[in-house]
Amino acid sequence: MCAIYVPKKGPDIEPGDASDVVAQYFVANSESGRVGAYLGLIAVFLMVAFFSRLHGALRDATPRASWLPIAVLSGGVLMAVVAIVEVGLAFAASELDNYGGETQVVRFFVLWGWNSANLLTPPFGLALVGTTLVAFSTRAFSNWYRWGSAALLVLLLLISAVLRAPGLAVAPGMLWLVLTSFMLVTTEARYALILEQIC
Repeated sequence: MCAIYVPKKGPDIEPGDASDVVAQYFVANSESGRVGAYLGLIAVFLMVAFFSRLHGALRDATPRASWLPIAVLSGGVLMAVVAIVEVGLAFAASELDNYGGETQVVRFFVLWGWNSANLLTPPFGLALVGTTLVAFSTRAFSNWYRWGSAALLVLLLLISAVLRAPGLAVAPGMLWLVLTSFMLVTTEARYALILEQIC
């Protein structure tokens, strides 16, 4: 997702475009593709750190035998795997400055880019199910987070099952990341304030 915000030259490409057009696009945007790949590496690091912290918060809020914190962490690991493959392909796509006559290979990069969002839907679903169930079963988190997470889970299921557009389900997943990040920050601040008052 980071690569979307890196400026690119020329019109966007689609899977149906001719391979020589796609090759010219990748050659013209090799520098921006590499910048996007480096941003992706940073994003993967932050994603793993985020899910590790979230796992700790869920583990603290649930009984020791609960499977939900591990389910959420597993969703995060799966997202990181998809993202690191995306980053690797971005590095590969930005490596050459001339494809010669062998331009068919670059169409794979376009097809992957268009379809990789589908692979993020199950991990996002796993994370949303886990955090929503913990939020409702333990009352450990605020009401706004509880209901916000539930609404995003319903939206993700509707987009995936009813609209049959799993790639679009990344949108509620991204909103969940923002919501959960804010919840973790406010929870940490609240605990720090309580500890300060006790000490």
